[in-house]
Amino acid sequence: MSKKTKVINTRKTYNSLRNDGFSNVITSVGTNKDKRSNFYFYPNRVKHQQEVQALYRHSGIAKKLVNIIPNEMTREGIDINTDNSDEFIKIIKRLRLFPILNKAMKEARVTGSCLVVMGISDGSETLEEPVNFNNISDIESFALYDRYSFQFENYQSNTETKYYQVFTQKGNQKIHKSRCLYFDGEEVTTSQRLLNNGHGDSIFECLFDGIQNYQTGHDLISTIMQDVITKVLLMDGLNEALADEQDGEKKVIKKLELIEEAISVVNAVVLDSKDQYVKNTTNLTGLDKTIEILEKRLVAESNIPQTLLLGQNPQSSIGGQSGSSQEKDFYNFISQNQENYLRPILEKVLSYIGAMLNYFDEIPFIYRSLWQEDNKTKAETRNKQADTDKKYLDMGVLTEQEIRSSRFGDKEYSYETYIESDELPVDSSFDNINTFDDKSNIPNINYSEKDNASK
Repeated sequence: MSKKTKVINTRKTYNSLRNDGFSNVITSVGTNKDKRSNFYFYPNRVKHQQEVQALYRHSGIAKKLVNIIPNEMTREGIDINTDNSDEFIKIIKRLRLFPILNKAMKEARVTGSCLVVMGISDGSETLEEPVNFNNISDIESFALYDRYSFQFENYQSNTETKYYQVFTQKGNQKIHKSRCLYFDGEEVTTSQRLLNNGHGDSIFECLFDGIQNYQTGHDLISTIMQDVITKVLLMDGLNEALADEQDGEKKVIKKLELIEEAISVVNAVVLDSKDQYVKNTTNLTGLDKTIEILEKRLVAESNIPQTLLLGQNPQSSIGGQSGSSQEKDFYNFISQNQENYLRPILEKVLSYIGAMLNYFDEIPFIYRSLWQEDNKTKAETRNKQADTDKKYLDMGVLTEQEIRSSRFGDKEYSYETYIESDELPVDSSFDNINTFDDKSNIPNINYSEKDNASK
């Protein structure tokens, strides 16, 4: 009798394996039977205008997610480094420029973009004409339009828009780009921007799930707290009492009311000897950890530290960072946004203000520091600076006047040191030292002819 041979279909086994990673045919990990292989990412529903605006209006955490970054980017303002910087600052304050920039960035974060139309007095007859740079006398107004109130004219991904169409009650208004400040929303791919007609995305497109989980989790806590203590009354003869169709139910309700009244008045429970009154408490262990997970997700997705977003100092935060460390990283992030996002817009406005002042040179400016030291740290830092200044004073490197002017010459204390002379004094004893020998690190001495003659 011949033995039957079992044929293994190796082709089928091979085809069920992934070719780009580890696999285990026994546990199905890495094969087409792996549970993970059935996960797919599907696009979420795009949020419409009323939804994102209602979310910003009614959700406290959503409002903070929108507001914090623009507030920080415009909080301290700028310092302008020109001879007539005071005139620039005066006009900036009169125009309320930074509150306008702040509001425009918030609009862009909520809806996906924002257009600010500047009312520039330059002698032009229509807004379709480019700004007459040499004839600017004033900037009279700023008008803000969110994503749903304007559009790009003939938007194409590979060309820069020359005009915007603004929707007004009197109809569409064509405006030249030189009269506008454009604030983009969240960055999207080129193909997605085409679908958005040139606009960016609302921050709620990617943060919606995190906001929903955070808010739902906290709302559920209040529901759980209402049922954290359940009262149980074991009444002897309950079924017999309810069997009386005439007034059995009324007697039961009356008894319950008397018990609740006794608890409220004398803080005691009066029962029949065969009745029992029990309080069952719901176990809430681990609930705070669950909520913390929802909070950490929101912090991670928003790039806003826990101290600013949630108003609490993390004990063991993401990555093991302390609250102050997270804030420093956040301010570096804000500084980067100021340079890449806000600087081009500010340079455009400042050039128009410069034209108003007949100042047509470059207008350099820097952002004021966002990191504010506490009084203790500030005192310690200034004390170290004072020790350094004393050393320089004793060495003759600085004078008392130079130290006084450098530290207290401006409106605020400065760590920058300025000297009065253009050149530092040079010790003549070092004139003969020219360079160092690469091998021995011994200075090569160049002697003068007189010294050579004496030798």
